[in-house]
Parts: sequence; structure tokens; C-alpha cells
Amino acid sequence: MMSQGDTLKVSGLINNNPKTKHNTTVTISPVNFIVSELQIKQDRSFLIGDKIIEPVNGQIEIEYGEEYIVNVLKYTDTYSKNVYINKEDSGREFHWHLEYQKYDKTTERTDPKIGKSFNFKLEKDYLADNNLKLCVRISHYDDIYTLELKVKFKFEFDRKTLVTEVNNREKNPELIRQPGPLCGIAAPCYIWAKHHFEEYAETVLELHAMGKIKVNDFTIDPDSHLYKLKTSKIGNYKSADWVLMASIRDSENTFIDYGDTDDDLPTNIAGVTPMSTVKKLVEKMCKYSIIEEDGWQGLFNKVPVVRWSIDKTKKYINNMDDYYINNKYESLMMIDSDLIDDEPNISPDYHWVVYEGNLVKSDDRAKFDVYSWGSNTTYKVDDSYERIRRNWYQYLVVKCEK
Repeated sequence: MMSQGDTLKVSGLINNNPKTKHNTTVTISPVNFIVSELQIKQDRSFLIGDKIIEPVNGQIEIEYGEEYIVNVLKYTDTYSKNVYINKEDSGREFHWHLEYQKYDKTTERTDPKIGKSFNFKLEKDYLADNNLKLCVRISHYDDIYTLELKVKFKFEFDRKTLVTEVNNREKNPELIRQPGPLCGIAAPCYIWAKHHFEEYAETVLELHAMGKIKVNDFTIDPDSHLYKLKTSKIGNYKSADWVLMASIRDSENTFIDYGDTDDDLPTNIAGVTPMSTVKKLVEKMCKYSIIEEDGWQGLFNKVPVVRWSIDKTKKYINNMDDYYINNKYESLMMIDSDLIDDEPNISPDYHWVVYEGNLVKSDDRAKFDVYSWGSNTTYKVDDSYERIRRNWYQYLVVKCEK
């Protein structure tokens, strides 16, 4: 065991990015022993380049996605008065690792590495919050010295809140809500979280951390103006839903940025989603197969004409119910929201929903549940076949297997 008063001096956090190269010197000293645990403290100030900075609550801030190197400059054994300055003949080995918490709340430790230098890059670690421990053990001693690192993520929403929201969607994917025009994004995200939660969760968390991500064959890369938004600017959205859905929408928009002004961001017109984008998300992001589809491919060509016969309307409803019974399939519908809204209006309200079963039918009517991302959990379509066919515009059946 090391004696009280030993000092470990660590120099590092050298950012390998040539544009932001800096150096930090850190001294970690034992204070006293309590129940075999070593209490430690850090120096009050740190040198980064030519600038002295004060740590925040004893922590040094690092950026997620940047690569860092920590070097041992000097180890001083004050008890025996021996000083080792980066020499092999010190007879000491330095064992390094990182400790962090994953989104499922399990604590993970990286594989230990031995050497006077330790480099690390925070990727694919899905930190539950912005606290990370840099740990080093000297030679064969049991004591582990730790330095608290504060991780900076691209999106500025609180990490712990985001992780809690993501975890809540594992058993209740219907919590994904879009109190604005993102229903065409929410529909694929809902069935994705329902059938492949881990992939969905890791995407949300990595996107929050890095600001962009490639998932399967789909790249989510929103403009940086979304990073700085505060919770007060996203209306009734939860941060987990906003990070994923608004980023997807902004990535797909060619001419209009989603949320590019200080106006009512969740109702920005850039949020409208055509069938082509829904199919792209299903096939490229989720990697699901489309089994059946029908309806107009355009977005703004909705006109009050009879498209499907009543027989075809009945057939598609029966098909959705048959597919729903087999839990490998999901049916997405673009409808006029008048079908589920208690207060119909005359505007062309495109709205994407997902069929949720509980079908009751008669000769001229049908009633069934749909999932819609509004204030309620479940909505019902309860209307005549005649009115359903006039207000049902696009139909998509998805096989949710990899």
C-alpha cells in the first residue's frame, strides 16, 4: 500500500486536434485513508497552453468525440524521498482505465492499459451523464487515483434527463410524442423503438453526444443551430424525442432549416414529411422491409376525390388487422386528422398514425385504434367506410425484422 503523503503528478489531456491543441497539468494527492478508500483532491488551477483555468467543482471539461492523451511526468514517493521523473528505472508501472455509466445504468470500466501515456476517445460509450472517471493505479499497489472529467456533449439538453426519457420508452414506446408537424418522423421512430429498442436508444444517445451519427444506411446530420436550443424552446417535446426527430427532419430538409428562427419552433413548416421520407427512414434507418404500399406519392396534391373503392378500403383494413396479429408487422397510415379529431376542420391536415388493432366492423362502418403523437396515448378511427376512404391517403405495411 502507498503511504499517506505520496503524490502522483499527471500531465496531460493533450487534445490531438491541431486546431485546439492544449496541455493540462494535474496533481492528485492523497489526503487520508478511510475504510481502505483513498480520498483525493485536485489542484485548484490547471495550465492549458498558456492559460490558467479554474476547474468546475474540481472537474476538467473534455469534449465527447475528441481524442486525449494523458502522460505521467513525475511520481514522487515523499515517504522514502525518492523522485521518479519519467524513467524506466523507477520500477513503476501505470495501469489506466476509464469508468463511466451506460444508458442502462450499469457501470462500465474500459480494459486497463499499462504505460506512462494513456490515450482515449469518447465514442460508443453512451455515458448516462456527463461525469467520467479517469483512473490510474501505480505498479502493484491497490490504491486507485481518480480524476473527475466533465464531458461536454453537442446538444445542450441535460444528459440525465435525456437518458431517463430514453429508458422510459423501452417498455412504453408510445411515450414518443410530437406536438408539432413531425408525425411522419415519429411513426418510423415509434415502430423502431418498439421492435429494436437498443438500436433506437444508442442512436438517440450518440446523436445527443456527437451531434451526428450514421445508423445503418442513414446519416443524421442536423445543422448546429439545433445544438444550442433550450428546453423552453421546444414546446411540449421531450428532449429525447426532439434530439432524434428534429435532427432527422433538419437533415432531410433541402431548402428550409427546421427550427432556424426564434418563432414557435415545433410548428415550423419544415416539419411536414412526405411518403418518400417515411419510406427512406423505414428502409435505410430501421432496415425494415416494406411489404405493401398504396397511395399518392406527392405531398401537396391532396384533393377531395374518390381513390379507393369501399371494397379496397375494407381489404386494406382487414390486411392491417391480420398483420397486426403477427407482431412482426406494423401498418402506417397517412390520414386526414379529421378522422381522429373531435373537432374537424377543412384544412388539408396530413397526419401519420400507426394501426393498433381492436378492430370492430359492420357492413358500413369500422372502428379501430391508431397510435397518434398528440396529447392522448390512443386514438380511435370510428367512421363509415365511405368517409374513411375519402380521408385515407397513404398506406404502408412494414416487416420489422433485421
